[in-house]
Amino acid sequence: LILCVHGCKHRWDRLEWLCGVAELMRGQGDRAVDWERALSDARRYRCERMLLLSALLAHDLLEAPVPDGVLARARA
Repeated sequence: LILCVHGCKHRWDRLEWLCGVAELMRGQGDRAVDWERALSDARRYRCERMLLLSALLAHDLLEAPVPDGVLARARA
């Protein structure tokens, strides 16, 4: 979540920041993204749009795995 906020605040000035987000999204097992918690935390900290934009960019540009429901919300 922190990486998403940082990247958005700086308008994704560096592709390496988005690569970092994409690699975290590729985690498996106990390192997999808990999307339910990530979205809940993002809502609580009022940065849900930043998380959704980051997920959409990581998916569309770097083929990061993002659940269909999250992508649909990001595109809405």
